[in-house]
Parts: sequence; C-alpha cells; structure tokens
Amino acid sequence: MVDVARAAGTSQKTVSRVVNAEPGVRPETVERVQRAIAELGFRRHDGASHLRRGTSTASIGLVLEDLAGSFYSAVTAAVERSARERGYLLLTGSADGDPERAGRLVQAFAARRVDGLLIAPNLVGDEVLTANLPPDVPAVLLDRPSADHGTDEVLSDNAGGVAQAVHHLADQGHRRIAYLGDDERFWTSRQRRDGFLAACAERGLPTEGLVTLGALDPDGVAAAAAGWAASGVTAVVTGNNRASVAL
Repeated sequence: MVDVARAAGTSQKTVSRVVNAEPGVRPETVERVQRAIAELGFRRHDGASHLRRGTSTASIGLVLEDLAGSFYSAVTAAVERSARERGYLLLTGSADGDPERAGRLVQAFAARRVDGLLIAPNLVGDEVLTANLPPDVPAVLLDRPSADHGTDEVLSDNAGGVAQAVHHLADQGHRRIAYLGDDERFWTSRQRRDGFLAACAERGLPTEGLVTLGALDPDGVAAAAAGWAASGVTAVVTGNNRASVAL
C-alpha cells in the first residue's frame, strides 16, 4: 500500500479507503489509485486484515476421511455451495483414513483461524481427533458422532434406512435376504447392521449366516455371495456404495 500511495501521489490512508470501497474519496483520486494498483499488481492480504482487526476470516475447514469417495465428494460439493452462498471460503483436507493426519489437519485449519470446523471422523471415540479439537473454534461432526456425543453432530438415519430396504424387499415377497456391510469398527456400519437385524426380526426373517461385515475384499465378497446363492438367498441389502460395487 505504501508503494501504491507513492505511485498515486496520495496517502496510505487514501489507498486503504479506496481498497475498502469507503466513501469520501474524490472520483479522480479513486481512478488514480486504481490505476496504480493495476500497474503494480497490488493484492490486498485479507488474512492480515482479519488478524489486524480481530474479525472473522470468513472461512470454514472441512476434514474428511477420503475425498475420492463418492459420498464425501457429494458432501464436499454441498458444503462448498452452502459456504459460497454465505460468502465463506471452504478449506478442505483428506485424512486418507489416518486419525493422526485428521488431527494435524484440524490443528492446521485452527491455526489459520477458520471460523468453524466440519469433521468426518474415521472412528467413533478417536482420541487423537478429540484431543485436537480447539475449544475456541465451533466444530460439528459429520456422519459419525463422538464417543460421548459431547460435540455437535449431523448424522444420517443409518439403521432406519437399511430397515426400510428390508421392509421393501419383504413386501416384494423375499424371505431370505442377506446383508453385506463395511468394517464393523465403523459406527455407521454397526448402525446399518443393527437396522437390518431389527427389521428382519420384525418381519420374522432368518439372519443366521446371512450377515457379512468386513473389508470388502473381492475374494471374501465372492465367497459370501456364493454361499448365499447356495442357501436360497433371493435379495441382498448392502451397507454402502463400496459394498454394492464389491458385490
């Protein structure tokens, strides 16, 4: 700004008023300052401005498990759209399934003075992540809760969704329905399994040998599917898109 003021023949305060679109500057002075800004390639440092004023940085940090997954891609797009509509910049990072990295991302975003954090934790009760949640930055957990539900959270009705699928299949006449889900260490996986078991119990459907949870490796999924086919299974409910693809 000192260089712009010198080139425009004005004070630094006048340059500041032009940059911030404040009133009271003569049109010819505004034009002269703007010309100097263009010639010098001046860019306002919003971060420094926010720090100096102690105001909002108009930014939100989003920490996800895996940006490549279709579910988290959809979440990112929705959050970014909502943030943009409200004049916020979204900073996004992927933990790649590593709780330590998730904690480092939380720290990094907090150090950049984001106004809030949205976090999809890897596992419920992740002590690494919980320990790094800054007390002065509002945080909301997505898709999975904290172990003690002590942090604000936005969750899907995992059990209800799978139960609805079971009831739909039962209404179509299916009596032997199998379930293929993700690793049971994940809260979402356990919730969906429980929804399947509850709905089957409600409809009087068998479940023994019809529930498979795991890492969804091709050999394991193929073996489970072959066993189900041999036992007369006529329909399969999957816990997520990865299970559907594996099947």
